[in-house]
Amino acid sequence: AINRQTLMLADIDKAGCLNQTVMSTDEIDSILLATAKQNLKDMIYFGVTEYITESILLLEHRLDIEFGSPLIQPLIKELNIADRIYQIWNNSNLYKKISSLNYLDMQLYEYGLKLFDQRLRQIHINIDFQKTDKDIFRFMYSAETSNDFISK
Repeated sequence: AINRQTLMLADIDKAGCLNQTVMSTDEIDSILLATAKQNLKDMIYFGVTEYITESILLLEHRLDIEFGSPLIQPLIKELNIADRIYQIWNNSNLYKKISSLNYLDMQLYEYGLKLFDQRLRQIHINIDFQKTDKDIFRFMYSAETSNDFISK
């Protein structure tokens, strides 16, 4: 479904239950995205599939537990799909089609990556947040710190 993540996280009631007779499509999209971002920010934890190792470290910190390495390593290997996702993104036509159909999800994803980066930095996992030439975000480990990405 188009923009499914945004719709799942948004406050549908604030968007007039998607009734285009009450508001324009642009107004509805703006409200959906804003409420989805706020709801994501308010979550105590979320992870990013492409960065499963970092997601597990953040979960361990949030729950104040430590998963045993022998139990986690097979899971990390199985769930680490960054290479497969990059292959899709590297296919310019497919990437353009997906991103144009899911324009709200793309904005939510970008915001989520920035929020994810900020939360990792709070637990002293520093990563260099860079855009590639395809506007795909990548995390590369770095010893440097950065500015707060989240304005709200």
